[in-house]
Amino acid sequence: MEDDDDFAISMSQAVHQPPEVTLARQAVGGSGHAHEERTRGKIYNDPIWGHIYLNPECNDVIDTPQFQRLRELKQLGTSYYVFPGATHNRFEHSIGVCHKSKETVELIKAFQPELEIDKIDIQAVAYAGLCHDLGHGPFSHVFENEFLSVRLAGQEFPKHEENSAKMFDYLVDYNQLEIDADVISRVKSLITSAEEEHGVMPKSWTHGKSFLREIVANGRN
Repeated sequence: MEDDDDFAISMSQAVHQPPEVTLARQAVGGSGHAHEERTRGKIYNDPIWGHIYLNPECNDVIDTPQFQRLRELKQLGTSYYVFPGATHNRFEHSIGVCHKSKETVELIKAFQPELEIDKIDIQAVAYAGLCHDLGHGPFSHVFENEFLSVRLAGQEFPKHEENSAKMFDYLVDYNQLEIDADVISRVKSLITSAEEEHGVMPKSWTHGKSFLREIVANGRN
C-alpha cells in the first residue's frame, strides 16, 4: 500500500508540476547546511479549490515560523464561539489567495501579452497573495478594529496591511531567503496597494502594470 501511495503522489506531482521549477535555496535559521537544490513544489488539497500546486519559492515562505503562525489565527475572529464550525484559519486562506492571485495574473498574461507580464511579476503577485495576512494579530480583524481602536484611542496605529509588509521583510531576513530586493519591494507594494511607501517601484509598475496592485489589495472596493 505504501508503494501505491508513493506512486500516486509522484504521478500527481508529475501532472501538476511546471517543467521549470528549480531553486537553489539556502538552508534557513543558520543551520549551516549547504545550498539545497529544490526541483519540486508541493501539491495542497485546498478545501475550496481542490488540489493546487505551489512552487518551491512559495513553499520556502510557507516553511517559516512566521507563516506557520497563521495556523493559530482564525479567519473569522471570534465567530467560532457562536458558530463552532467557523474554525478555518489564515494559513489555509493565504494558500488559497496565493493560488488564485497567481492564476489571475497568469490568465491576464495569456490573454493580454501586450502587457508584457513576466515571471518576476507573477512570482511577486504569488508572494503577495501568500503573505498579505502576515500582520494580523489575535482574532484577526477583531484585534485591529475592537482592541487597538480602544487601547490606542486617539492615536494612529498601522493597519494589518502595513504590518504584513513589515513582517514579510522580517520573514525574508530572519530565514535568509534568497529573494531579490526589487521583488521584495514589489511584494510590499502589492500587499499595501501603495505606490511609493515601500520603496521606488520599477517604472513599468507605476505606469503600465499598476493594475497588479488591485489583485491582492484592491483599494477601490
